[in-house]
Amino acid sequence: MALVSSAVRAVETWQLIASRLPGGAQVGERVEDALYQADVGDVTDLLTSLDQDLEVALVVGHNPTLEDTVRALAAGGDGDALARLDGGLSTAAVAVLSYQGLWSDLAAGSCRLEAVEVGRG
Repeated sequence: MALVSSAVRAVETWQLIASRLPGGAQVGERVEDALYQADVGDVTDLLTSLDQDLEVALVVGHNPTLEDTVRALAAGGDGDALARLDGGLSTAAVAVLSYQGLWSDLAAGSCRLEAVEVGRG
């Protein structure tokens, strides 16, 4: 499931990402006005409301909120990813978190930071 801010640039970013997903990838999309001026609690609330059968969620939104959300959710993780996060999430950055549990139980410190990558162009 992709949770996408209703801001034009975020929707365009998601469309670009979606167009490059491997063939056959089934990804639902929810454009959320709430992500435009969200705080960490708002993003977490959207994630905890996801269908429990979903295995993967993607959030396309804005900083500093997304960076703050990654920091709040990650209890630790890959050393390189943590070092990259220390430099901040720049435009076009992707942070990958892993989580074992129900979406409804997602909370601060319940995830592991697996990767931080920047892809432009």
